[in-house]
Amino acid sequence: EATYEDFIKNVLPPAEELSSIYAMAAETNEFPELAFQSAKQKAGFLSLSHALDFGSGFRPHLHKYRGQGAWLCIREGLVQLGKRATNGEYDGTAYLKSITLQDTTDVWKCHEEELQPLAKMLHDVIQEIAVYLDGHSIDSLGTWVHQTLQKSAEASNSGSPSVVDYVDALVQAFPLTFRDEYSMDDGRYACLYKKAQLVASEVHIGLQHENDEQFQFQDYSTLTAFVDNVVVAVCRRYRLIVCDDELYDKIDALEPLSKGSEEEVGLRAMGLNATEKLAFMTGLSPGQIANYMWGTLGKTPENRKFARHLTPDTLFY
Repeated sequence: EATYEDFIKNVLPPAEELSSIYAMAAETNEFPELAFQSAKQKAGFLSLSHALDFGSGFRPHLHKYRGQGAWLCIREGLVQLGKRATNGEYDGTAYLKSITLQDTTDVWKCHEEELQPLAKMLHDVIQEIAVYLDGHSIDSLGTWVHQTLQKSAEASNSGSPSVVDYVDALVQAFPLTFRDEYSMDDGRYACLYKKAQLVASEVHIGLQHENDEQFQFQDYSTLTAFVDNVVVAVCRRYRLIVCDDELYDKIDALEPLSKGSEEEVGLRAMGLNATEKLAFMTGLSPGQIANYMWGTLGKTPENRKFARHLTPDTLFY
């Protein structure tokens, strides 16, 4: 309890400051390089961009060959992918379906042997989305987002869509990309949904100035934390979670932890529990707290030195 109280007293800023920090951070995920033709298309491209928001397990190689971390590399590739699209059909089904493994290798500059698995994973995600859209005769990801949110809003008493419905729709339609859930050997079950919740959040924040309530979730504050290896590292750094020495040694040695392993799921589940506990103690939302951990605390020089666990085979962070 003392550790949590110290973190709240000495590290966490007030709620108003947290909200403004996140709003500013969300702006960095915009794409001014691309000219969106409608709010629907922007919602589709934001959903695509964060469906492809992973690769942290390749961080050492990305820094070695590209000089930056996963999201900045992914973002650069997304801009190039958009610029390649004919007639600005950034999220169009036909365009997404036409993207080859060679395209993802070239766009994301994954020619080195160590980065070729990342190009394959990016291609797999794009093709899962494209095949689903094509199979349901939907012309773009933006159209799917529009239809999904419209259906949710029509079923709601408030007339606004539910973020729970959207996260569930993402997981059901695109399981390879978003089904971040695990059944452990001892019978425990973990549903983390980091990336699906991130997509929902970016649509909500990214379209808040579009004067279109269709993209504003009535229950946005119910999202849990988007827990990845940065949030886990910050929780470890401030001793909000504590692991055994053997696991610490693996992380510090940059030894990969397999997706779905007890160690990988356990770390993220403990990070989720830590943000929930902080939320209960402060009245803040878990999402606000985790976003501050990821976007501010995780970026300080001191905290960057603290090792993040690596899980190269995950599509979720």
